[in-house]
Amino acid sequence: MADNVLSAASKNYKTAKSIAKGGYVGSILYLTPEKQSGMGNLCPFASQGCKESCLFTAGRGVMAPVIKGRLRKTALWFKNKDLFFQTLFEELEALQRSALRTGKKAFVRLNGTSDINFGAFRPYQGKTVFEAFPDIQFYDYTKDIKKALENQVANYHLTFSRSESNMVDVMRALEAGINVAVVFRGKSLPKEFLGRKVLNGDKTDLRFEEGYQGAIVGLIAKGKARKDTSGFVVDPALTLLEKA
Repeated sequence: MADNVLSAASKNYKTAKSIAKGGYVGSILYLTPEKQSGMGNLCPFASQGCKESCLFTAGRGVMAPVIKGRLRKTALWFKNKDLFFQTLFEELEALQRSALRTGKKAFVRLNGTSDINFGAFRPYQGKTVFEAFPDIQFYDYTKDIKKALENQVANYHLTFSRSESNMVDVMRALEAGINVAVVFRGKSLPKEFLGRKVLNGDKTDLRFEEGYQGAIVGLIAKGKARKDTSGFVVDPALTLLEKA
């Protein structure tokens, strides 16, 4: 039996705020992003700005035991997917039981620090993880435009993520009604960006509550992202000048 692969969502600042209000229990899967594990690339669509601003070591992620745990889970993913998915199944079953017992809704973010297409795997008697657990609400951010546009899974909500080099895909996502996460510099968010309303993405991380609006999910730059010069972080002042 492997160690746990999921982490309690109550340990994440933004999801903890939603859990504290009641109504939810949740878990997040944190792996080692991009190529940082040395075992493979779990963020195949990451831009340079994304890599440099990565939140992998933000918050609790900066702690050595946390990094070690994420490396262990990543090693399990690459070396023994059967055991990985078996462990994941057992933990999702436990989460589902907890939700039923407490009368709450269960949510799971499988790509807390990765961008894996879990819909491409059918480890549960020919079913994907989403099909095996239809009563759990799954959600993720992704830079995989194909995954975002083709997703038709009722219990899997996707938010597309903007970078400094995927503006064509950003517009495709917005035109398809998919919300797009954008990181802004400063202490406040603009009301509009690219002609779309900006939702405050820092109030909660539960993106599925917003549905699909073709809106911008605004996030304030944190940590290393504050020093970004690649264009990954958008300066609201410059967007206002361009509009004028």
